[in-house]
Amino acid sequence: MKRTIALAGFVVGLAALVLQFAITITASIEAALARSGTLTFSELPKTLVYPVAYLLHVLLRAVVGEYPYPVLEADRLGYGQVAINVAGPLLILLVLAAAAIAVDRIGGGNRQSPSYARPSRS
Repeated sequence: MKRTIALAGFVVGLAALVLQFAITITASIEAALARSGTLTFSELPKTLVYPVAYLLHVLLRAVVGEYPYPVLEADRLGYGQVAINVAGPLLILLVLAAAAIAVDRIGGGNRQSPSYARPSRS
């Protein structure tokens, strides 16, 4: 039984690691191929959709007493500290997204958009 659990844990860990690298490499290729100068600051809130959705998922798990991260243990830390622990990374993500948009805006539209990213003209 323990061997099966250990194997399952290994497979899950390996899948998470591969997925993390795959997303990083794919996003890097996309960024290198995409036309620069097309992002606007009005798209900034969209960058937080996934992190906020994941945060809600994690907080719902915390309601039943399953804390996947020690920084979310409201019973031990208090709700004020958990709010600070949550707001910090979200703020950092927002600043990094704004910086990426600023760099994109400064870069201008000098590169050609890949064919899959061009809008159809029908």
